[in-house]
Amino acid sequence: MLGVISARSLAIIVFFFALDLSARQHGKNRFCLALSDLLQRFDPVLIDGKPLLSEARESTWWGKKKSYRVIGSVAGDHGGKLRVLERGPDAEFWMQESKGLDDEFRGDPRWVIHVLGEDAAARLGIRQISNRHILIPDATEVQGAVDAFNRTAAPEDQIAVSFYEPKRKNHVPSYEYAREFVVNGRLPIAKSGRESVHDINYHMLGVLLPPEALNQLRKQMSVIFDFRVYLAQRKLLAKKMNRHWKIGDWIDQHIDGIAVEVDNITNGPVMALNPNVPASLSGVNRYRDVFDFWILGHFDLEKSPEQYLVNSIPISHRDCSPELKKVWSEFLQEKEATDLDFKKPLDWSKERVREETIRRLNVIKRGSALSR
Repeated sequence: MLGVISARSLAIIVFFFALDLSARQHGKNRFCLALSDLLQRFDPVLIDGKPLLSEARESTWWGKKKSYRVIGSVAGDHGGKLRVLERGPDAEFWMQESKGLDDEFRGDPRWVIHVLGEDAAARLGIRQISNRHILIPDATEVQGAVDAFNRTAAPEDQIAVSFYEPKRKNHVPSYEYAREFVVNGRLPIAKSGRESVHDINYHMLGVLLPPEALNQLRKQMSVIFDFRVYLAQRKLLAKKMNRHWKIGDWIDQHIDGIAVEVDNITNGPVMALNPNVPASLSGVNRYRDVFDFWILGHFDLEKSPEQYLVNSIPISHRDCSPELKKVWSEFLQEKEATDLDFKKPLDWSKERVREETIRRLNVIKRGSALSR
């Protein structure tokens, strides 16, 4: 006959039963992670009075010296989550940059704070809460903050870019990356992993770029996608443009280049406006040279979308098939007849792009205080 189980024995049984369930939920993510998760349920850590949620926790340290990891998340102010980034106990610096194809942790999560200031950065969801912990937002939280700003901002001060969470965990394919920006004006923020922190560090400050300039770039780039669709509908993507290239392959390679261009344009502000970015990353030393290289060097606003298209696709090559040349001519005529902006450049000097970007930085800094 079984004896009566003491309260202490029952508590131990319940504890280890719950620990076993927690470990099963975490799969291969180590016993200690499950134990930490269980203890958090009984005695939750609070961030600004909000419980630290374990669902976003990642057991992997990023960086060659085990520099960073996400230990959980807290609820944000705009329907999303703020991920809690923890610097490793042996890591001396937040900055971690590994050049090469397999980058580790890229950038410094304090960069946005350096440029916008603590208050404006906090409105976007980035805040340093201790020497070893920084809050970084997910895509939903960033977009909610952008929407909140735009609801009260003057028309000329609206933020032109938006953010989304891609389905892929790591790198977004070039075609998707370019098309989402060109068609919808959206930039990705990965759900997890080091790519998500890279997206915040390098691309969130795309909010500073002037809408007029970004919209002209999107119009220029969009005609490449339009022409690709036009060819695909006529089953002509496999046609030879010259002896070496099929027209579809040439366009897809150019779209890869558009993805690189978008990447450079949207990481421009963090390079150009942040005095804490090392010269080894920016490639140049003086402030004005950085601005010219990272922002103005990627804006060719004086080209109309038509000029951009003609310069991008050398369809007039003597080896190009007559059928392809005919379709090219028909496409240009259709665009001219249906797209009022097809032949329009943007009459903005590069100096105006510089001045407007800095003006918008000051507006966002001021607006953050008003949005409380």
